[in-house]
Amino acid sequence: MRNGFLSSVLVALTGASMSLAQTPVPVGDTNAKPLSSGLPDGQGMSCNEDSCLPTASVCGYPGRFWINAEYLMWWMKGSPLPTLVTTGPSTSPTPGAIGAPGTGVLFGGGNVGQGLFSGGRFTAGFWLNDSQTLGIEAGYFFLGSRSDDFAASSSGAPGSIVLARPFFDVSTGLPNSELIAFPGLAAGSVQVHSTSGLQGAAANMICNLCCSCSACGDCCQSAPGYRVDFLGGFRFLDLGDELNISENIQVSRSSPVLAGENIRAFDQFNTRNLFYGGEIGIRAEVWQGRWFADITGGVALGATHQTTDINGFTILTPPVAGLGGRGDLLAQSSNIGHYSRDVFSVLPEFEFNVGYQVTNNLRLYLGYTFLYWTNVTRPGDAIDLQVNSTRTPASLLPPSGPAAPLFTFRNSDFWVQGINFGMQVRY
Repeated sequence: MRNGFLSSVLVALTGASMSLAQTPVPVGDTNAKPLSSGLPDGQGMSCNEDSCLPTASVCGYPGRFWINAEYLMWWMKGSPLPTLVTTGPSTSPTPGAIGAPGTGVLFGGGNVGQGLFSGGRFTAGFWLNDSQTLGIEAGYFFLGSRSDDFAASSSGAPGSIVLARPFFDVSTGLPNSELIAFPGLAAGSVQVHSTSGLQGAAANMICNLCCSCSACGDCCQSAPGYRVDFLGGFRFLDLGDELNISENIQVSRSSPVLAGENIRAFDQFNTRNLFYGGEIGIRAEVWQGRWFADITGGVALGATHQTTDINGFTILTPPVAGLGGRGDLLAQSSNIGHYSRDVFSVLPEFEFNVGYQVTNNLRLYLGYTFLYWTNVTRPGDAIDLQVNSTRTPASLLPPSGPAAPLFTFRNSDFWVQGINFGMQVRY
């Protein structure tokens, strides 16, 4: 839906730009010929085929109001995850446990959410004075949510693979695993679903620091020049991640325990980071005729509001007294809940664009953006593999020993970078 919306905006802006893209005639000269270059020079002069005619003292391209629409192809730093699903030989005392002979990692132990994200960025600005030295600008961008999925299943028949979820058992002080599928004992499946999304907004004042353009000279020649602006204002970012681990186990009727039982369970870890702060930056632009390039660098300082939500549930069918209820392997009564805090963050950002002024009112450009964010929390930061196996909802042993897993806030750094394809309409 977002891609369709973005296409509609681009078409609308293109139509608007074509209606505004008439070659201007200098104000006050009804006999002037159309401008040969359509561009002003740096001394507030417009180049006419016959002579240099004075216009308003403006440095840069004409247009007091501008709107940008961009398509984003960005990549973000993945969310690190511990090892979540393993396999191992059925002859092992603890098949699938980390460090046990023959254990193989099926999912986890790396990053998720590292692929391409598509999105859009929209910016609008307005010069507050005729000389275009003081203005305001506001923008919003989004990256569409992207999901990563893993699924594995085993029939539990003789010779089928073992599926397990590893952890460190604090009740024994040794690595252990929860079995999802085991030959002759249980058939089972496991799914891991992760989702990430990012959006942000900014509002800034623009103040020109310096501006230099060539004199009119030969009016039919290009007028090279540059300008440097100071930016200052407010910045907002929103990073959201979700991680769900679900399992479905069908215990064999020949199993010595829980024979014929169906066990469904899930762990859920959701995190969100909201940044609020002030930002300052510098934007510099150079042009030669209709070609231009601009570079923007800045930094935002402020607070990141971190939240983590942990939940889980286990259902046995038919019900078994004393078993099941809220919680699963990694989400138990010891860590289930809502947690939040505020931390200080720094957000440096760099952007570079190069493009072509198609008409006085329309420019097209290609660019690159890099954004870094300190002190965020991701789902993998909330997972504790220290588990007390006697306190899991499906444990047949009476609970004993310390409560585990536990929740502790942990920080990660985050970055996003990519290419943008944009158009700007000015009038």
